[in-house]
Amino acid sequence: MRERAIVVGASGISGGALIAELIEAGTEVWATARYRSRGGHWEKYLDSAHLVHADVLDLRSLWGILTEANPSQIYYLAAIVSVPFSSQVPLVTYQTNVMGWVNMLEAVRMWNGTARILWSGSGDQYGWSANEHRPLREEAPFLPATAYAASKCAQDLIAYQYFRQWKLPILRTRTFYLAGPGQVESYACASFAHQVARVEAGEQDVIKHGNLDAERDYLDIRDVARAYRLLAEKGIPGEAYNVCSGRVIRMSDALETLRLKARCPIATESDPSRMRPSEVPCVLGSPEKLKAATGWAPKYSMDETLAEMLEYARQAVRSSRI
Repeated sequence: MRERAIVVGASGISGGALIAELIEAGTEVWATARYRSRGGHWEKYLDSAHLVHADVLDLRSLWGILTEANPSQIYYLAAIVSVPFSSQVPLVTYQTNVMGWVNMLEAVRMWNGTARILWSGSGDQYGWSANEHRPLREEAPFLPATAYAASKCAQDLIAYQYFRQWKLPILRTRTFYLAGPGQVESYACASFAHQVARVEAGEQDVIKHGNLDAERDYLDIRDVARAYRLLAEKGIPGEAYNVCSGRVIRMSDALETLRLKARCPIATESDPSRMRPSEVPCVLGSPEKLKAATGWAPKYSMDETLAEMLEYARQAVRSSRI
C-alpha cells in the first residue's frame, strides 16, 4: 500500500528536500506552510504534492488537515530555527516551537490515527555537553546554550511524554548542522557562498565572517531528508537518533574551499557582528545509532555540497541583476 505523508512546516530548505525525497520514494505527499508563507522551496512541487496552508498555533487547522489527508506518516519540521532571532525574542520562539508542537500532538490525539510521527530536533540541544562528550551520543545530557536549543529540548521531552503516556509512535531526531543549495544567508556556509558570488559579480569587495575556529558536524540537506525517510520506515518509536556525519569541518576550511572555487581572488574580513554568543568550539556527533537502525550513510561530501551552494548563489546573483 502506498505511503501517504504530511510534511508540517515544509516551506524551508529542509521541507523542500524532504518532499523531493518522499516523492522519489513513491510516497504521496501533503505539505503545509503558514498562511502568509510565499516563495518557499515547497512551491517547486505544486504539480506533484498537495500543498495546503496551516499554522501550528492553530490546532483546528492541523486537525482538519489530518482528517482530510489521513496520512500514514507525519514529518514535523515546523519551528523558529534562527538562533539570533531566538536570542532577541525568546518568548516568540518558545510560543511557536513548544506550543506549536503540543498543538500538533493534540491534533493527532483528536484525530485518533495511527501514523508514525517523525519530529525534527537539533544537535544544539546538547549545547555545552559537546565540550565533554565527543562524539555526542544520544545519551549525552542536554545543556542548551540558546533559547532555540532550549525550545528544542522541551519539544524532545514532550515527544517522549506523549509516546509514553499516549502511545503515539513518535521518532525523535537530533539533527546537527545543515548545508545545501538554496539555504538562506543567515547560515554561515550559505553566507560565504553568496558573498563569493557577489564579489565575483563586483557587488562587494571582501567576504565578512564570524568565528572561523569553530568546528561543526555538517550534513547535506538531501542526506538529512533520506535519513528522515528511512527512520520513519525503520526506526523504533520512542527512540532518539542523532542525524549527523560523524566528522567535523572547521569553518575556516569551509570558507577556504569556497574561495578556491571562486573566479577571482577574494579577501576576507572579520566582522564582530557575526560572532555568535555562547560558542562551543567543537560539535561532533555520532550517527552510529541511525546507521544501525536504517543502514543509512551520507552520499554527499562537504566539497560537493559547497560547490552546489556556490553555483546556486551565482544563479541567485544573476537573477537579481535582471
